[in-house]
Amino acid sequence: MVKSFSSIRKNELSSVLSSIDYVGGSSEVNMTEKIVRFTSSVTCRLVFGKLCRDHDELINLMKDALFLVGGFDVGDFFPSWKLLYKMSGAKSKLVKMHQNIDSVLERIVNEHIKNRAAGIKGNGAYGGEDLVDVFLRIKENDQLQFPITNDHIKAVILDMFTAGTESSSTTIIWALSELMKHPKIMAKAQSKVRQAFKEKIDFDEEDLDNVPYLKKTDCPGMQFGLANVKQPLARLLYHFDWGLPCGTSTPKDLDMSEKSGLSAAKEKDLYLIAKTNQSLDMML
Repeated sequence: MVKSFSSIRKNELSSVLSSIDYVGGSSEVNMTEKIVRFTSSVTCRLVFGKLCRDHDELINLMKDALFLVGGFDVGDFFPSWKLLYKMSGAKSKLVKMHQNIDSVLERIVNEHIKNRAAGIKGNGAYGGEDLVDVFLRIKENDQLQFPITNDHIKAVILDMFTAGTESSSTTIIWALSELMKHPKIMAKAQSKVRQAFKEKIDFDEEDLDNVPYLKKTDCPGMQFGLANVKQPLARLLYHFDWGLPCGTSTPKDLDMSEKSGLSAAKEKDLYLIAKTNQSLDMML
């Protein structure tokens, strides 16, 4: 199941690499933004069949929701004191956030329902069903022992989007940050990747079994998370030589502070200078 979506990951990753290469090492690249965009685009195409028009809005809402859920609220320590929730405003913010997210997901599900009613097939990548189509088919055929509703479908979509985006992107960002913090390990990792794929301009997910470093990578999302972590991390190490951002003179000066939340993400966005691997330029 996970491997069947490898073409989506490869396509989205190629777009990210091209956008980084376009800068050409002339300025800093916001790697946090690039990686979050990649993981969210992959998940969006997997779940919805395409990059929906609500993609950016949904990503921003997810970020805000994760920040609110993972943040500190004094009412959590005294749940019986309802007044504390009203004073902090946390509950009202979460309710409003839920309504906004639900509205976006409702539009997406309804669009799929209309397409199915009109006989339009092939919402998914390359003409196949996406996950929303699968859930709607199960709902229509009454294939489960218990009935499912649109609310159930939206809940699964929400879980897929938050888990499939936040954990994978956070893992890649921290991996890059730690490698930049330790140049010798970065050099060793890049050497392993480039030796495994030497004389290749591109490589597939199946080729990653040849790289011991990437077998050590772990992610709470398990197989889907691993697929969304190993390929981009390998390609980033293979295609680019990385430099510290302006104002950061040595690796030890790189800011490694984290923010509170569900996944302990990096507090500040990771900016790096990317220069295309010279050996690749010679092959092109």
